[in-house]
Amino acid sequence: LVVGAHTGAWVFEAESNGWRDVEPLPHCGGQALAALPTGGAVAAGTFSVYCSGDHREAWRYLPGADGFETIASTHHVRTEPSAAPLQDGTVLVVGDTFTEASSEVGERYWPDTDTWELTPAIPGWRRGARLLGLHDGRVLTMGGHTSPGSPIGQGAVYWPDEDRWEAVPAPDTSELDPSVAAVELADGRVVMVSVRG
Repeated sequence: LVVGAHTGAWVFEAESNGWRDVEPLPHCGGQALAALPTGGAVAAGTFSVYCSGDHREAWRYLPGADGFETIASTHHVRTEPSAAPLQDGTVLVVGDTFTEASSEVGERYWPDTDTWELTPAIPGWRRGARLLGLHDGRVLTMGGHTSPGSPIGQGAVYWPDEDRWEAVPAPDTSELDPSVAAVELADGRVVMVSVRG
């Protein structure tokens, strides 16, 4: 499932090796997307505050209906968000909220009760960070910036069972673009790539 910046949504069908349009989101939201273990996915966050609609709105993709339903709204508006599914079936979302204090907290979605719960503060205010769910259940956040061209100098790990964040060293990103991509290898190491400025 792919959600576009301007309401588009598509599903890749492995059997036909092609993309298919699905019912789009009502406005340009859903920039953070994470799969649910019971099927479907959660979409939250917005492309831009200049888009119409409630920027705290969130949605669940229903494969059977081939479309989205509105779910509980997040506590904060989030731009440049990222999401990761957790092993207990919840979804973690982080992203800029336009105020330094609230941008330090993430939100966790509980599908069974259709509720969002704030997480403790992430070490270091960041926007545009990426989340990576690790095999052991933790979530690594890396990349992001405090303002365009100002990369974050540290990462953080979220421990879902303890609902806490832990600061971790980050590579020297003084010459790197804050946009990153990362993958966990079979041996537990994480490879992160970025573009040199």
